[in-house]
Amino acid sequence: MEGSYLTVRLLLPDNAPALVIDLAAVRWVRTHYFGLEFLRLPALERHRLEQFLTAYRR
Repeated sequence: MEGSYLTVRLLLPDNAPALVIDLAAVRWVRTHYFGLEFLRLPALERHRLEQFLTAYRR
């Protein structure tokens, strides 16, 4: 539901434990899709996510 807050665990294809976003807000919802804003993401997790996204964009 839009406006909800949650903890998110992302399984990335790097065979490492799930990436944990401590606090995320649901900003929009559409049929089968939703948008999240990451509000609290530990520095190590942020770095890991940035590395994944950089490699994925290539």
